[in-house]
Amino acid sequence: MITEKLSQAIGTELSVEGLHVGFLLNRITLDNVLLKDKSDKDLLKVSRLSVKFEVMAALRGKISLSNVQLFGF
Repeated sequence: MITEKLSQAIGTELSVEGLHVGFLLNRITLDNVLLKDKSDKDLLKVSRLSVKFEVMAALRGKISLSNVQLFGF
């Protein structure tokens, strides 16, 4: 699973319970996100994280975020 590989890459726990992709493929919403720091304390804990990004930049291998929303923190 992707979260397991990301956890290994960053050396700490990351969990996500749900993933939704927006209709226009330019928004990703993650449900129940938990990111721990290296001492096992909660670094980020939200019920929903929504990220809107620029599709054309992503197609060129770049990351360009135009909106990030956190809910239930």
